[in-house]
Amino acid sequence: MVLPNLGWLDELKRNTDYMISHSPLIEGCVRGDPNYIKAFWAIYWENVDDIPAIYNERFLNIPDKIIQRRAKKFSGIIIADEKNHRQRWIEGAKSTGISYERLNSFRGRFPLVTAISNHLREQVSPAKIFLRTGGVESVAGRLSSILLHAEKFYYALEEIGRTWFKLHIVHSGTTHEQIMLRLALRELEKEGVNVTQTAIHEITIVVTKYVNASLVGPRVAEEFAKAA
Repeated sequence: MVLPNLGWLDELKRNTDYMISHSPLIEGCVRGDPNYIKAFWAIYWENVDDIPAIYNERFLNIPDKIIQRRAKKFSGIIIADEKNHRQRWIEGAKSTGISYERLNSFRGRFPLVTAISNHLREQVSPAKIFLRTGGVESVAGRLSSILLHAEKFYYALEEIGRTWFKLHIVHSGTTHEQIMLRLALRELEKEGVNVTQTAIHEITIVVTKYVNASLVGPRVAEEFAKAA
């Protein structure tokens, strides 16, 4: 599944890179600060934990049965991958000294993280479901690339801690993001809306929510530093 040539998508990715790389949490991770790295695992855990169930619910409850069948061609593989990603997250956190029990203690502590999952659960059109899912996958891919190319971050992690990130930048076929965007663009064209404007708007909202959630990074990093 190959996307058509979309100039706006390249620009959107550049903007996403800028927003992510200048977020306080990611800046701390790039520096290789162990407390910011722990904060990264802790802050976004609730969303990573929620994603498989959210995807399952959203894809299986699309009212239009034709669109639902089209989505189901890919949803099983994507949901299975997300369950695997969740496990890799748990292992990555553990490699930095955060137990599963400790990880779960962060669930519900950060309203801006909870807001991401709530946004993805909203009852919206199939096109927006696909766009928001594509936005999630875009964030995961872009931040993984940024962090794994940061030498201090890379060597601050054990190999098992790098696995989650590598899964989002090393692909043997079509990415989740590409699948979702292709499905979304098909539906947007049928809706007769401004395809480019709608796609940029929906994806940017998702990216912004993840970046906003990173604002608690310094506070959580300080919490880990004090507990050391």
